[in-house]
Amino acid sequence: MGDAWSLAFGRWYLGGFLVIFGALLVLRAAQFVALGRYFRRSEHTPELDAALARRAELEGISPAVWQIAGVGDLLCGFLVLFGALQGVAGYALGCCFFAATLAWTFVRLRNRGPRRAAVLAPRELRTIVPPLFVVLAAICALVPLVFAPVPIYRIAAVVVTLSTIATIVLAGFAARMPSLLAGDDLDREMLIDGRLRERRVLGLFGVAFAIPFVFLAIAAPGGDGGWLGGVAEIFVSLVWVAFYVRCIGGWVRVHWVRERR
Repeated sequence: MGDAWSLAFGRWYLGGFLVIFGALLVLRAAQFVALGRYFRRSEHTPELDAALARRAELEGISPAVWQIAGVGDLLCGFLVLFGALQGVAGYALGCCFFAATLAWTFVRLRNRGPRRAAVLAPRELRTIVPPLFVVLAAICALVPLVFAPVPIYRIAAVVVTLSTIATIVLAGFAARMPSLLAGDDLDREMLIDGRLRERRVLGLFGVAFAIPFVFLAIAAPGGDGGWLGGVAEIFVSLVWVAFYVRCIGGWVRVHWVRERR
């Protein structure tokens, strides 16, 4: 039963998802590096847009890196759809591409900081994400290993776990990065730095919860993990929802709802 479920779900759903997501990365890569998306339309002013342009120049992140990741996802998606690659393996490779792209992006930001920007005191992860959710994210990262004894999931479970751990580490890295400031308009540049830091860290944690959730959605319904696999799926699902309500929802209420009032 597990094998049939995995093959059917993996081939059509995951194959299609990887193709669509890969195409999105290739065609809309510029939006993944656009900084203006972190601000409401009503917040945009000529001064803020100028500060955002300076920040983008300091970061120097090209959309091409996301397009490369998108090509990798497209390739995996087509291999899955044509039956040359199992869906769960394609998903694991897609997680690798995504984590590698994130790692390259944040390492590049870190390396550019000391040369071209003012450096302020680094911040702590706990100021953005409550410590409880950091611990829960680490637990969720290990949950896919429940399916490691199952041959068809073994390698994918390990890869998904490593990708999730890498994403959590990158979130901590992003939270503690020195501020990037051009020095032309410090008030707006500090506003931008704080907004980008918070959104990126929360986004990375959202991804860290989503990666094992999708894997469990593939593996658990087949019954290969037994009752423990079912409990693992429920646990990760509840934690993911709690994170979005507590952290993402809390951020939206503070920065989008209250400020609008």
